[in-house]
Amino acid sequence: KYWIVVYFCLFSIFLYAQSIEMMPYLQTPTATSIYVSWFGSSSNQSVVQYGTTTSLGYSASGSVVSFNSSTKWHSVKLLNLAPNTLYYYQCI
Repeated sequence: KYWIVVYFCLFSIFLYAQSIEMMPYLQTPTATSIYVSWFGSSSNQSVVQYGTTTSLGYSASGSVVSFNSSTKWHSVKLLNLAPNTLYYYQCI
């Protein structure tokens, strides 16, 4: 029984010490806007480049909330999007 507790504690410490990275995801869509959000650890800026081709062409900035030195929440709202249009995006 005790080895399970020790293993769990060591595993928890390992996870906590690692930097958190989360793939971007889309949320709160409307016909002409959407939020792009992600967790990261290396940047103090939230920037998304986007466009209707893989060349992108547009850029938007957003907010960063630091939970600790290795966990930051990024969120960028893309505005003035064309309805029913495919967009490509890249988080910086």
